[in-house]
Amino acid sequence: MPIRNCWGDHAKREILDRYWLEPGPRCIILHHQEDENIRVECCKRPLKHEFWQFFYRPKPGDHFDLEFPNETGSFFVGHGCGRTFIDLLNDRYPEAGFHEPPLFNPLRHLGQLPPPPVDDEDDQDGDGGEDGGHPEGRRRRARLPLTPLNSEVVAVLQLLATICRTPISADLNTMLTWLREHPAQDTHDRYLSRLNNAVRDHRELQGRTLRQAMEEEEHEGAEAWREFTFHNIERILRDNGVDSHIDPDADIPLDPPLRREAIAVRTTRQGFVILRVQPGDERAILFPDCQGFAEIDGVGLGDRIRVRIAAHPDGPRAVRVYEKIVAAVRGTIGNAYGTYAFLVPEEGGADILIPWEVYDDIGRAPTGTRVAAHAINTDRGPRATWAMRLP
Repeated sequence: MPIRNCWGDHAKREILDRYWLEPGPRCIILHHQEDENIRVECCKRPLKHEFWQFFYRPKPGDHFDLEFPNETGSFFVGHGCGRTFIDLLNDRYPEAGFHEPPLFNPLRHLGQLPPPPVDDEDDQDGDGGEDGGHPEGRRRRARLPLTPLNSEVVAVLQLLATICRTPISADLNTMLTWLREHPAQDTHDRYLSRLNNAVRDHRELQGRTLRQAMEEEEHEGAEAWREFTFHNIERILRDNGVDSHIDPDADIPLDPPLRREAIAVRTTRQGFVILRVQPGDERAILFPDCQGFAEIDGVGLGDRIRVRIAAHPDGPRAVRVYEKIVAAVRGTIGNAYGTYAFLVPEEGGADILIPWEVYDDIGRAPTGTRVAAHAINTDRGPRATWAMRLP
């Protein structure tokens, strides 16, 4: 490792001259981890109470260490040196706005990850970016609670940082940054895969799952760790066909269902599809880049599909499309007879009977009304089991 000594401000400035630094996590050192012979890195002395991790990569130029010309990696220091690095980074790159990282502590109650600090001076011009021109926008969003899935992800990150002496990877630090910026939006599947692989590949776990490592810890406080559950993570990993290295033997409850049926009921000008999700009658947004959406034969109004729904501060959204269950027949009311009517399909074929119970649901739409319907074949011809008016 090229970075071996950060003792004194002069040494820290030399490091900043040679390398780009990115703050990683701060990790608390529990009693069972205290050891005079470990964690002696750039501070040149044993670390106490907590340590800070920084990720580095070399800057372009001719001042590389000849022994390590292109190395990237991470190093950790004590909290005093960590805060000094933050101050020096802000002095050198004031536009970046570096903040003190959160302190990992797996004994903290789930869901209590502190919000990122927001200064009143961060947005004095009032443009607010995506917050609609209100400088309070970032502060309000930062205080949103973690979703149940994100709470489990934070717990895994905290446990990894505390059980193991080796710092977490830069890949997971990126994930932590995303969680801090999107606390109320469920973690993407790709991040869960990275987290699962990080547990699998961590050399200190030696092939054990995270649950096994937790069970084998005998120090004070380890009993509290065993109360952690990872049901949401495990449900998604299993649904994706991934071998879990977190808690593979977890007894996962079946409710609420992971895969849910939904009907496309509206589209927006931006091309988003509004879904009516069952069970219940909540609405969710289906984005065109949703995973699995491109693999099915389009989704039109009235089509019934199977999706996974995730939490988002702007309302539920579909994050995976599995299959199209029923393709709706779209057409117009050709003949109406008071209590029932017939649908004339746009793509041709036999007229579809809309019986009274379905016809009542669409307000006994008059002749010429555009309608989408689900139909079954009977001895007397196709018969609608569900219908909705189209715009």
